Amino acid sequence: MPKNLERNFELVAVGLILIFAIAVRIVTPPYQVADEINHFARAWQISEGKFLSTTAEVRAIERGDNPTTKDQVRWSCRGQKVTLNVEDEKFFVAETPRSMMPSEFTLDVVNKFHAINFDATKKFLSTPLNPDATEWHLIPNTGSYSPLAYFPQAVTAIICRQLNLNAGTIYYAMSLSALIFAATCVYLSMKLLPEKKLLIFLLASMPMFLVEVASISADAVIYGLCFLSTAWILSLRKFSTRMTGSEIFGLIILSIALGLLKQVYGAILLLYFLIPRERFKSAAQFIGAGIFLLATELLVSTAWLYVSSDFGRIALFTGFYMGLDGIDVAAQKNFIFTHPIEFLLAFLKTLAHPDIWFAKTFFGVLGIVNVYFPKIFYVGCAAVLIIAASFGKLRLSLIERLIILFAAFITAFGIFAVEYLVWSSIGADVISGVQGRYFIPIALLTFSSLSLFEPPKFANFFAVLIGIFCAASTIWITFLRFY
Repeated sequence: MPKNLERNFELVAVGLILIFAIAVRIVTPPYQVADEINHFARAWQISEGKFLSTTAEVRAIERGDNPTTKDQVRWSCRGQKVTLNVEDEKFFVAETPRSMMPSEFTLDVVNKFHAINFDATKKFLSTPLNPDATEWHLIPNTGSYSPLAYFPQAVTAIICRQLNLNAGTIYYAMSLSALIFAATCVYLSMKLLPEKKLLIFLLASMPMFLVEVASISADAVIYGLCFLSTAWILSLRKFSTRMTGSEIFGLIILSIALGLLKQVYGAILLLYFLIPRERFKSAAQFIGAGIFLLATELLVSTAWLYVSSDFGRIALFTGFYMGLDGIDVAAQKNFIFTHPIEFLLAFLKTLAHPDIWFAKTFFGVLGIVNVYFPKIFYVGCAAVLIIAASFGKLRLSLIERLIILFAAFITAFGIFAVEYLVWSSIGADVISGVQGRYFIPIALLTFSSLSLFEPPKFANFFAVLIGIFCAASTIWITFLRFY
């Protein structure tokens, strides 16, 4: 058994991940993953050929009301009553079929435990798609995402509509396509970087990873591509032959792809500087190519932000992001520039704050981020990942480890800076809105820096057992929360 597992570990691992994630999808009711309803609306919009999100002037928005005009737009995460009075501001909106969002899954489920039964899911699966009866939804936190972030989901939606499938079937097919994409990236990552296959498998077995990649969320594509990018660039350092044209072209495509996803993950490209300089004709060519890749990512990301968000006319940049009182992005920007020391202190204080929840949301806080595991589970997950990261020797020098950690720091700092702008009150001494799942895309990068030892005998077998335990815990706690 262990020998067969050693030879076929990648296939066994990806098979288990698919089984785990499908089980998680089955017990997680539709739209109960964080922000999934907004991600669905954006993916559906893209499937209809609307690559740039629609914006609408909103004068009054009341969560829970049916829309009567395009100026009265339903808040996409329904439940509580919240009224915004916003004059002459533009918000990202998307038009979606009502049949795709039944009230059993979008109304008050967030605040109730044991609120779902499988009959509701059966009804959804048999509900015909009615494309003519539509409603408008605010999508302030997904409207600026590029079509690349929803490529498998949007293509699947197009195919399903052509096949005249029911609404629920389309929803689950879109989720499955995202899962298959992410699982494929995980498999390729293990093949490209076999030294870290145990770490990759364990990261992919964590609750938050499983929940996100088995949903319509853009995180499925982001996680998959970031893992694959990290594994591929690290694998390039193992060769001594000259870089080929196809490898250079692949790195350019990669820099464009990262620029079209969440721009902060472009720091993964700093791993390029781990590639041996001997693979290039000269040091100038090596440095020049690296600068070109970073510049390409920055240019693409800036161009997409400019095209998609009109720099300040929509909620993400005006301060009405998610309707939070006391948030003013323009004023917060001025505070950062005029009080940089205070901002840095807020960053450090947030990292050290014992009650900040992003450490837990890295491993898993399920549902609409309101279902926690026991504390011992989080401690155990952290210990397992640190141990797994120390195995699988990459033979990194001190400088290479510092480059990896610098890339991770730049990404983390960027995430905290963005959340300080759009989630935190002006001059706040603690940064709000940071969720641990934002750091999953750089988890393989960060933990790879700990590579020290060759894996012990039967390490694969124990990794599989731990992965099964984590996945089973995810399925069980999800079932208890909703049913």
